[in-house]
Amino acid sequence: GSPYCYHPGLQPILPGGVPLVIPFAWFALAGIQALLLKGRRTTRPDGRLDFPRLLAKAAWCGLGMVACDLALDPIAVSTGLWSWMRPGPYFGVPWLNFAGWWGVSVVVFLAGFGWVRLELPDAGRMPRWHEWAWAATYAALLVLMGFGVFNRTGSGVPLLSSLAAMTPLGLVWLADG
Repeated sequence: GSPYCYHPGLQPILPGGVPLVIPFAWFALAGIQALLLKGRRTTRPDGRLDFPRLLAKAAWCGLGMVACDLALDPIAVSTGLWSWMRPGPYFGVPWLNFAGWWGVSVVVFLAGFGWVRLELPDAGRMPRWHEWAWAATYAALLVLMGFGVFNRTGSGVPLLSSLAAMTPLGLVWLADG
């Protein structure tokens, strides 16, 4: 895809040129996805890994990450936090970026849920109202990012795109209730 560069003010920089804040932000967003779908089992009753379930859970979590990025990237580009060498059609972001976010996210979630087994037994589930609070916080984050883009660009497309991408994940989470 098209390479991009970060604003020089995003310090400190990790080896490879990535600002330290980027992996922290990524894993914070990933944590919300994992929390929302933690009730979706990736193991069989005998405790063995169920790869189709694992893949589905990772794919759903990846979709949640793309939903975040649909609102986050336009804000970052419009404020100059990063820029693309060849700007794309979505508020300066190439479409391939979103496919990349989904693909990398799926791989990370596959590793997290499959190899590390980042899921709690049913007895360890938090109360449903805690999950509702996290879901509401996540929705508020998407809405605030969407309004941020609207204030910078005058367009509501990122907010609507982000919420539309998040809707299937939200429905899966509700069905897990």
